[in-house]
Amino acid sequence: MYTGINIPYNASPGDVGRSAGAFDIQRVTLHLRLRGSTLVTAATPFLVKWLAAGNERLGWQLTMAFWGVAASLLFLVTFFNTRERIAPPPAQKTNVRQDVQDLAHMAPGWSCSSWRRSS
Repeated sequence: MYTGINIPYNASPGDVGRSAGAFDIQRVTLHLRLRGSTLVTAATPFLVKWLAAGNERLGWQLTMAFWGVAASLLFLVTFFNTRERIAPPPAQKTNVRQDVQDLAHMAPGWSCSSWRRSS
């Protein structure tokens, strides 16, 4: 799930372009990422204590479940509110089989260690 969200998200700054507004958007998203990670880091110990009810192990489990649900909801909100801005030409036919074959023959992509099979 993480890869399915992270790869398009990290590729999006290239789609925005190199205008002055694009730089501002990238700066704001970086700032919000830092704020979000700070919020999670700071709030986690308090959530553990609040949800623990005397059982710290249960508190950690419920806190991680809380963050998982929160992240999933934010991912869904982002997914359903994202719109494709660049439409393919009307004459272009999409073929998933050809796309997969192109990916399979893409040597630089397969040289990445995260794509290799562990033996």
